[in-house]
Amino acid sequence: MKRTLNIALSVLSLAGIFAQPLQAGIATPSALFTIELKTGNNFIATPFARSEEGVGTIVSQAGNVLTVSPISGPVSYVRNAYGSNATEPHVLEILDGKWIGYSVPILSNEANTITLPSAGLPTDLQGCKYAIRMDWTLESLFGEAASSPLTETSHYDGDYDSADEIRLMNDNGTLGDAYKKAIIDNTGVPKWINSGEQDASKARLPFGKGIFVKAKSAKTITLSGIVRGSRTRIDIVGGKKINLLANPVPFAVKLEDCGLELT
Repeated sequence: MKRTLNIALSVLSLAGIFAQPLQAGIATPSALFTIELKTGNNFIATPFARSEEGVGTIVSQAGNVLTVSPISGPVSYVRNAYGSNATEPHVLEILDGKWIGYSVPILSNEANTITLPSAGLPTDLQGCKYAIRMDWTLESLFGEAASSPLTETSHYDGDYDSADEIRLMNDNGTLGDAYKKAIIDNTGVPKWINSGEQDASKARLPFGKGIFVKAKSAKTITLSGIVRGSRTRIDIVGGKKINLLANPVPFAVKLEDCGLELT
């Protein structure tokens, strides 16, 4: 069983938020936000999106392939500029209509087509406006490992217990892979790694997903990005599974306003 929450943002002038003038036509002021991490378990959100790379209209849909007409940004897309081979992961976000707030990773693209994952994809996206955004990664959200305030491990012999831990919740209700900032060679330069000691700097931290941070000591982190002025659509999995959701705005949202039905 899957349920969808729709959370609308109507306030852009926020206490504690340093907003800059609008940068594009989707009400997107840039902002900074600080989060105090306490020693132990922390559950944090990604209250900002990354800026849009392009906006357009979906002309037609054939399965998981969308034919699009760009409105702003590039009028013709470079092949695979937004797909799995790009240096940064990208998502397509629906801006109006029945599926407003829906976002999904981009697999590949051609000059005027965008290919999306088939699983769970709506079949009636024709006519909708969309935005292409870079998705969050470990490196883009928390900064490069060398400059991030998160605690690193001082070892490169497989003992990473001294490092802060970053994890997402899987769809099956369990915590996913553990990401850490660690020195894994004799260069002395910390890197973002997964549990297999592989480079995880581009591991996705999708907008709308809650993030579990196990901190070894109290510290302050600063997040920056774009305050979205549009509705956010978040799918949650039922069947008594645990869902860790992110508050998609940088201020408190009352439970009665989040779209969740309490029974």
